[in-house]
Amino acid sequence: MGDYVENRPSKFSQVSGGKSGSLIGMSASEVIYNSGGKLVHLNTSTGFGEISDDGETPIGWVVLGEQTCSSTAGNTKAWMVTDKTAVFRIPVIYDNSTYTTNYAETLKMETCDVKVSTYQYANLTTTTENGIVIVGGKAAAGTTISPSDGYVDVMLNPNTAIIGTDN
Repeated sequence: MGDYVENRPSKFSQVSGGKSGSLIGMSASEVIYNSGGKLVHLNTSTGFGEISDDGETPIGWVVLGEQTCSSTAGNTKAWMVTDKTAVFRIPVIYDNSTYTTNYAETLKMETCDVKVSTYQYANLTTTTENGIVIVGGKAAAGTTISPSDGYVDVMLNPNTAIIGTDN
């Protein structure tokens, strides 16, 4: 596997569990932020990894520092953690209107979706893809994504994290 190195100036990263997985080429010009999640899905049309958004089910976590990937698809390669014991910390957004669910202990072992609005975060209000399982967290106090605000600790949902599907 080589060295497991991730530029982590923020708290959003893998926090525990195994690191097994595989190398994945990233889609052209994919943007990776340290202030958000790095959960990816495989685009079955191109065969490359992309940051998962609404409507897409994550299959792993890319170990990359903040960057814009190469403008040539596949030139940026990353270790993708697919270990079912891995726990990842991602931000949560809560605004009490569109995103009506904030983190609470009662959400442990519930599933939710991911969303991208500049940064990838957990959308605790939506459970369409059920791509991640909540195993812990901290309630958000504000209504925007902030490294000092709420987060959830999540695992890949073993029932939905299937390589070879966009959803």
